[in-house]
Amino acid sequence: MSVRVVSIVAPILLCVGPVLAFGQGYGEGQNGQGPGQGLGNQQTLVSQPTSQAATAAPAAAIVSVFNMTGTLDDVVGGFALGHPYFVFTSGGTTYEIKAAPYKFLTNLNVTALIGQTVQMIFAQCRQGSYVALQITDLAGVVYVFRDENGKPAWRQWPVDSSSGTEATLTVDPASIETVTAVVDSVGTSAASNMVRARIRLRDQQQVWVTLGPDSLLLDQGFELQVGDRITMMLAVRATNRERVALQVENPDTGQMALIRSREGHQYRLKY
Repeated sequence: MSVRVVSIVAPILLCVGPVLAFGQGYGEGQNGQGPGQGLGNQQTLVSQPTSQAATAAPAAAIVSVFNMTGTLDDVVGGFALGHPYFVFTSGGTTYEIKAAPYKFLTNLNVTALIGQTVQMIFAQCRQGSYVALQITDLAGVVYVFRDENGKPAWRQWPVDSSSGTEATLTVDPASIETVTAVVDSVGTSAASNMVRARIRLRDQQQVWVTLGPDSLLLDQGFELQVGDRITMMLAVRATNRERVALQVENPDTGQMALIRSREGHQYRLKY
């Protein structure tokens, strides 16, 4: 069976990295179950471009990896509906598996696989959710979403922007601080597509923070949910004293999103 790796040509330009061979799978799944196979076939992965803004390479905190054959029942979610996920059934069990950003899936035309029998390699993260690593269809075409460590294939690290609506945003440098908090509520403005969250600090104080465009977070593989325990670098706008996030990290999933520089300039993704 020939193996062909699907890559994106346009509109997103990705850098193709070296050919790697992954060995056997990791550990066992829930309740001691789960196949022991890992990423055994050679696959061409998407490498990560370097940037001065990139201080780390966050990935999902993987506990176990599963290799199953089953049916891709559906792809749920869309551009305005949060991070899409796969509905996948194998051996009579149905899994909801976090997929990839909407435009990444659209360019791969993954929805064409709905209803087909596929080989799904996916991982269970530390907090119990599942993330897709790759799918192989019956023709041997491989759709790569994350590497064996859970690092997203679509990740393009942001670079500092000198233009745009947030370019003139100035923050009070004395207000910059890093806090540990729990997310009490989160929402996205329909008008601006900006994500705002109410977080509860260690002293139980609740504050509202503006993060950034929903697309900026999702394209970095970051999704904020109620109950998440996060570490956030935030600052106060010099003009209206609004709290804004510079970067946010979820230590339970290993995911991090860079949002603004210390000067307040919003990052943009470089494709």
